[in-house]
Amino acid sequence: MTKNAFAPLLHISAAVGTTLLAVWVLSTDAVIRTAIDWVHRCCGVIFLSGQIPGIYYLFTSLFVVWVSLFIWRVRTMVRQTRRFLNTLLPLKVNHPVHPVLLRFQQTYGVPVDVFDFARPLAFSYGWKRSRIGISTGLIQLLNPQELEAVLEHEYHHCVARDPMKMVFAAGASTAFFFLPVVYRLCQRYYLEKEIQADRRAAEKVGAKAVAAALYKITAYSSGKLSFMPRFDQEGQSVLRVNALLSGKPDFPGIPIAHWIWSGISFLLLAIVMADLISTMSIGHNVHICLFPLTW
Repeated sequence: MTKNAFAPLLHISAAVGTTLLAVWVLSTDAVIRTAIDWVHRCCGVIFLSGQIPGIYYLFTSLFVVWVSLFIWRVRTMVRQTRRFLNTLLPLKVNHPVHPVLLRFQQTYGVPVDVFDFARPLAFSYGWKRSRIGISTGLIQLLNPQELEAVLEHEYHHCVARDPMKMVFAAGASTAFFFLPVVYRLCQRYYLEKEIQADRRAAEKVGAKAVAAALYKITAYSSGKLSFMPRFDQEGQSVLRVNALLSGKPDFPGIPIAHWIWSGISFLLLAIVMADLISTMSIGHNVHICLFPLTW
């Protein structure tokens, strides 16, 4: 029986165990009475009135929604990455067939996985120990200097732990959906990461090789790997080439409407937090600092 075969059994056992525990707790008056007394003692210490105010439930609900959205987005991206890698792993080539790959691995010690895939692909993946993945289509498309530029680009992602950082940034943009500026800033963060990797590759190989590789791969881009760092990030080619030529990035501006909407949402959130803190025992020492936000 494989590991995946145990998953349904494990889920059923967890559900049954949780249900039995809930029934036992609800059917035991002593447990419920003890829990209620404990909550009342906590409220007497935390809140001035000794009771949980309604604003507490509102803020707790918002917090649960933020955490749930963050976990959902991170889990979705991790599952997409695993699903994509599972389709490529059967196509993995055991031994690199290009001297550039051999020299790169000997120099940096970073594993480079080669997949027998016609479409040119170059990406980095892995959290604890990042790896580089490229396809045979990429090797056939690029000349040795351009291939080295792509490897240097992906090596920067590995050293900077960008696969993990970009996943968490995407989770934050989803959790704070009511702040459009956060989404825009995350998109700018992705672009900045790609530009930093391009600069490293340009320092090692030259800007011309980076730009040429970018143009070649973009022509074959499928646009289906936005959940992991890859060389041909969709919609960024022109901005990255301009950054290579000019020496400084020209990030797209954030619309005024997004700033206004985010400002209003943040102000409402600050009001809720200030109101909650004012009902707490520490509120007398803190709410003065938040008073300008509630004016």
